[in-house]
Amino acid sequence: MGMNHLKIKQAGQGSIRKFANIYFNRQCLQKHMIPKYARVKVPNTSSATKFTQHKVYNLRIKYEIKYLHMKKRQLNRQIYHFHVSLANTWGNTWHYIQQTIEEKLKKTPKDIHTFYPRVVNNTSITFTTEFKLLEKGFKYNLHSQKKN
Repeated sequence: MGMNHLKIKQAGQGSIRKFANIYFNRQCLQKHMIPKYARVKVPNTSSATKFTQHKVYNLRIKYEIKYLHMKKRQLNRQIYHFHVSLANTWGNTWHYIQQTIEEKLKKTPKDIHTFYPRVVNNTSITFTTEFKLLEKGFKYNLHSQKKN
């Protein structure tokens, strides 16, 4: 019996991690951020290469989200089968056991990545284009435009 409890606990923790990773990857896509695992170095710096590289980053993150959903589905299926087998084993007392498990799960903190704004304006001055430039980060390079 102890083995089933351990398997359910591990599957539940794995499922929570998958949820957190899916949320993180979705936030990266929405915020146009690139996680370290998705970075690919390409030596050429032409505009076509940069465009392709950006598409590769997005595809890598989307494939990771699909993979995490597949793993989450598999873990949920395992949890369901364990749940059914335990319910059949314990009979009428399973309801009380499940209630105590749910109470303990509600008390556990959730690991969710939070994204904070890069720039916070603590002054009474309102910025327009400057604020947009500051949000792009410290390493952002202003491109010089050609004059005709």
